[in-house]
Amino acid sequence: MNDIIIVNNPDVVFGDINSRKDGVSGFIRCKNEEEFIEQVIHSWLENSDDFNVGFLSELVVVYNDCSDKTEEILKNLLKIYPNKLKIYHYIPKVFAQGTKEYKDLPSNDYQSLVNYYNFALSKTTYKWAVKIDGDIILEPSKANEIKNYLLQMKPNEYLKLSGINIIMQRGEIYCLSESIFCGLYSDLCLFKVDKDTFYKKDKTCEIMNYPSHYVEFKSESLDINNTLVAYYHMKFQKKYFGFDVYDFKNNNNSNYYPKTWIFILSSHLLSLDKILSKYNISMRDPKEFIVFENDYVDYKKSFIKMLKQSNEKGCDISVWLDEASLFVKNKICSYGGGGRRYAKS
Repeated sequence: MNDIIIVNNPDVVFGDINSRKDGVSGFIRCKNEEEFIEQVIHSWLENSDDFNVGFLSELVVVYNDCSDKTEEILKNLLKIYPNKLKIYHYIPKVFAQGTKEYKDLPSNDYQSLVNYYNFALSKTTYKWAVKIDGDIILEPSKANEIKNYLLQMKPNEYLKLSGINIIMQRGEIYCLSESIFCGLYSDLCLFKVDKDTFYKKDKTCEIMNYPSHYVEFKSESLDINNTLVAYYHMKFQKKYFGFDVYDFKNNNNSNYYPKTWIFILSSHLLSLDKILSKYNISMRDPKEFIVFENDYVDYKKSFIKMLKQSNEKGCDISVWLDEASLFVKNKICSYGGGGRRYAKS
């Protein structure tokens, strides 16, 4: 039986790319994902005996600085998937997006988020790879669709996988107007691993570097923005609505703090059924296969309460003004509301 591998010195070593086996590796980096990590892993590996549509040859999970039950859950899942699941405990504390450390650290520093991502990718062993987040649940029918697209793809093509951000209020499923979709801009892709496929630092977050000859896979049967809408994103169903990863308590001047306030104050509920109909997307009702722990009475009040508690020091006015200006510019320049940076996460 496999054990969790402890990593004190997480050097990124890809090895011989040409020796990789045929198949697809999934890789997840996670911190305090106890709420959905079990459902996520089941969905991407097998779902259940009824669906039996798992398409991954392996799933690599790397976790860092967890204070909840994530580790315990992962240990139990190793017993269920001993031949497909590989788990690494990344010991050096990784600094979040928006922190001073994130901006200052070189990409290969053990505490860099970029190194963390590249380490996870380097532990995959199959020719193709797909990045998975710890709170995205694959819709059961989409595994076969991904497999079918993979058969059509050339080695230099990558398939963009997008999802729908959902939230439950009074028993009904909704999207938030300022963040309906995620993954529209190559955040999560299925791609062939190459010596030049790696994550690099951008101004505010990590981004994937593809070789110059890599291009998007295109098909008339794909969904919005040439993506396959394949999963439900459970970020807003979490206790802290997903913003705890930014650690506002210790990073009060993170640009993500005013960004989050602007997002929640400008958002409103949109029915999931109407979204699916509007964009002609075929997805099963999430209540059929996802367990929802939270059913909000008033999501906005709950969100604002948590946000206030997360940053008692407050944020400098200059950071607020920068984010407000960016939001307005994106509103003017983008379709669908919210702008690229606000609509993607």
